[in-house]
Amino acid sequence: MLQKRLKEWAAARGYGLAVADSAVVGSVRRKLEDRRASGLIDAAFFEEYLAKFRYLEGSSIKGPKWVIMVTVPSPTSVLSFKLAGRTIDALIPPTYVRYNAIFQVVLDDMTRNALGGHIEAEILKAPLKSLAVHMGLVSYGRNNISYAAGLGSYYQLCAYLVGTRERLAKGSHKAGEPETRLDRCPTCTACVKACPTGAIREDRVLISYERCFTLLAGS
Repeated sequence: MLQKRLKEWAAARGYGLAVADSAVVGSVRRKLEDRRASGLIDAAFFEEYLAKFRYLEGSSIKGPKWVIMVTVPSPTSVLSFKLAGRTIDALIPPTYVRYNAIFQVVLDDMTRNALGGHIEAEILKAPLKSLAVHMGLVSYGRNNISYAAGLGSYYQLCAYLVGTRERLAKGSHKAGEPETRLDRCPTCTACVKACPTGAIREDRVLISYERCFTLLAGS
């Protein structure tokens, strides 16, 4: 049974795994577009950073499609350099090293050891954090970082479309359900107090992107 093989494959590698009907992709897309329409996401920001997702468009898989999402452990990397005679260790967050390559590595491994050559699979280009939260694999923190059981935030999300007529999940996430947050978030404001620019908000899931140092540093 395919679902059993997938679970065994993921467990052997320390991956988290979630499977959903491909309809969940449409739910995530509509929520994102609704937020743009309501002004929660600036239109210019949306076009520059969020309009690149393909969702199910252009998929070469025919027939029923399922979404497979995995959490791949991704520890912090350390980059050491010398400055004025001192050695300085700079911490590189998860997903900053070999990010794009990991998607193909995991897909090749999953194809060989869980799917078999007769099942089509391809990388899914969609908002991965939102998709993983909708699928129940991770939860948001108030800081808009997502957290997985047993891994915290030290992981990379990888999502794939898989074509098979075998039912892999009981049903897709219902459109309109709220994103889940960690249980501690309603009473903890540590990240709100620590954020130097006020980008992290108490009144909504989304952070204020225009105040975020990470975005400004990458621009």
